Amino acid sequence: MMTRNRGRRQGGGWLAVSGLALVAALVAGLAAACGGPAGSTGGPSAPEAKVIRIAKQPGLGYLELILMKEQKLIEKRAPGVTIEWQELSNGAAIRDAMLAGQLDVGSGGVTPFLQSWDKGIKVRLIGALDEMPLYLNTNKPTIKTLKDFGPDDKIALPVVNAIQHVILQMQAEKETGNAKAIDNIVVAMAHPDALAALLSKREITGHMTSPPFQYQELNDPGIHRVLSSYDVFGGPHTFNVLFTTEDWKTKNPKLYQAFVGALDEAIDFINKNPRQAAEIFNASEKSKDSVETTQGYIQAEGIKFTTTPRGIMQFAQFMKKIGTITNVPASWKDYAFENLQALPGS
Repeated sequence: MMTRNRGRRQGGGWLAVSGLALVAALVAGLAAACGGPAGSTGGPSAPEAKVIRIAKQPGLGYLELILMKEQKLIEKRAPGVTIEWQELSNGAAIRDAMLAGQLDVGSGGVTPFLQSWDKGIKVRLIGALDEMPLYLNTNKPTIKTLKDFGPDDKIALPVVNAIQHVILQMQAEKETGNAKAIDNIVVAMAHPDALAALLSKREITGHMTSPPFQYQELNDPGIHRVLSSYDVFGGPHTFNVLFTTEDWKTKNPKLYQAFVGALDEAIDFINKNPRQAAEIFNASEKSKDSVETTQGYIQAEGIKFTTTPRGIMQFAQFMKKIGTITNVPASWKDYAFENLQALPGS
């Protein structure tokens, strides 16, 4: 069973969720002089809301959001709007904060989003954030496969049904025929805490993690990789996604477009200026890695920053097969807003 969950962290300018108001005031757009909607030709317009509340988690998988914050890319497109940035340790906490009215835009792994959609929560994808391989690392030399973990071992991951958990279930099914064979040895732990625990050989013997933590662990000669999610999945897949509610998007169409524009600009910046992106990441996240090292992570094999969702349906179909969710649509496009519909997703 999952035994631990460190849900909140504050640092690097990211606000703790407990310090924020539960509901941001929404302000209707100004009507055009001719009586048309705000922003139509013939009259003035203004942002629909005065505040946007956005959440991320620790790690390189949220680099676009870090750039959007540090370079004020949303504010450039929506002058006068206040952006409240929050950091939580897992996608389930972000989803729950959104349901509680504490967030407008959430981010996290594919699988918590799929659970939200399955439960009838009116959320859809704004875009993917990235494709990244996720590693299972261990500090025990005798462990070579997932089957080598025994009942006294513990594997850390962010939260139950996180994408890391689902990847492990996929591999458990391959190795043992039982997708849930390892469920009793996984524990919930924020990635920074799990990294420290793995390196110090306390509490855990494995960490199903993500960049940059997996690379930082492998810099220690006592740590080795057991598996990569790309090998388990059969190729590259989306790691993190961005989502919001249909209601928020409907009420804030101009802000939604400002957010999408900022996201596209952040991705373009990363791809064209990886060193500068590394500098911004290190400063914002207070990373101890050198800029050159972080740039190496950004440009590591298999890492791609893109809004195109990849492998969404494969995750959904597997989760339905093992009973984690009950509903899977005919197409990945049913999960997404219209700005993604023309992309070659899957």
